[in-house]
Amino acid sequence: MNSLVAVFSVLTCIVYGQFPGHWNFNPYSYRLFHVLPPSTEDNLASFLIAAQHDTDQQSEMRSQEFTPRIKFFKMAVWNSALQLITKCKDTNEKVMDLATKLASTTEMLTETRNELADTRSSLETVKIDLKSTTGALTETRNELATTKSSLKSMKTDLQGATQALEQTANELATTKSSLETVKMDLQGNREKLEAATNDLGDLKTKLGDLSAKFDAFTCTCSDSDPTTIGRIPTSCADLKEIGYTKSGLYSVLGGAKVETVFCDFTKTTDSGFQKLIGYQDVKSNPIYFFAQRTTNFSTVKIPIPFQRAVVNIGAAMNLASGKFTAPVKGTYFFSFSGLAHFDVSTASLIELNVMIYHNGYGVARSQLNEVNGIANRDHLSPLSVQTLLALKAGDEVWVQSNKINGGFLFDITFNPSTHFNGLLLEEEIDVASL
Repeated sequence: MNSLVAVFSVLTCIVYGQFPGHWNFNPYSYRLFHVLPPSTEDNLASFLIAAQHDTDQQSEMRSQEFTPRIKFFKMAVWNSALQLITKCKDTNEKVMDLATKLASTTEMLTETRNELADTRSSLETVKIDLKSTTGALTETRNELATTKSSLKSMKTDLQGATQALEQTANELATTKSSLETVKMDLQGNREKLEAATNDLGDLKTKLGDLSAKFDAFTCTCSDSDPTTIGRIPTSCADLKEIGYTKSGLYSVLGGAKVETVFCDFTKTTDSGFQKLIGYQDVKSNPIYFFAQRTTNFSTVKIPIPFQRAVVNIGAAMNLASGKFTAPVKGTYFFSFSGLAHFDVSTASLIELNVMIYHNGYGVARSQLNEVNGIANRDHLSPLSVQTLLALKAGDEVWVQSNKINGGFLFDITFNPSTHFNGLLLEEEIDVASL
């Protein structure tokens, strides 16, 4: 209703707003719904005179002209008001209907919001349950895989057990068969045992007879009678077999040397029976030599010959050829020394070397290099070389020079400077030849 009143008031104001607000306007210039303002060319004085002159005339004319118009406007306003009232009723009904629908919609929206909140809560619960279910599903899958693997392993074990059972059954059958055979053999062994028992009785009788004969036997042998084992003794056991009974140090033949051992004849059955003490320096023949030169020597690439033998035990050194020939297999020591004499020279390099050869192969070398010339005609430089060689019988050893450039090995008869010596340090005995 308040809305209807407000609408009616607005329409009334609109209608009355179409009339002039005062009579200063020219009535003949008035048009319905359109008011024209006075001309800007009229001045105020002429307007006042005209207004005073026409006052009465305007009043009558205005009354005659506007009366039908007012009636028309009243009817138009009334019709518009009726239409507005009708429309307002319809509008109110629609508004009420919309309000009802809005209330229903609001209630439904509230319910929907509540249901949405419940749905969200349920969704969160479902998510949590889904995560839990996913984890449980993963664990179940893992357990299933483990179970499958275990089942496969159990199948394999079962197959193995089945095969083992079959094998055991076969072995049991074989064992039963063997048991029957053993029973038969046992019966035969019992019979053999009875026969052996009888034979043992006979042997005891014969042993008694032999014992009586042995007691009656008188030995005519002596400890001084010679005995032998047919070879050189190699151990305390061999010595005992020969007849040695006193503990002490003895010499026996080892693998390639003569060994000194301690024999304890009170411990012939344990590890203390024989103890190695060491090795003896046993040589089939002593071999050593010492050779000298008495004249200068400058020839290269041949064995150096010697003119004097201070000693030559074993006659293994040939002075003329300059070669030593090993008589036996063993370890030998060799040494060479001399004086190198270089002539006066302006050469930038002068060289002299000596080498010890074994069967044609150089094994040791000594060399002198003089640089930037020699100014002293009596310039002498010592050189020496040594070696230790394992030789077989028949091996050859000698000394030679492969390079003499501007000098020579210096020697004089009464005071030799070139020396070559060697000796057998240890002989390796050929056990097979003994």
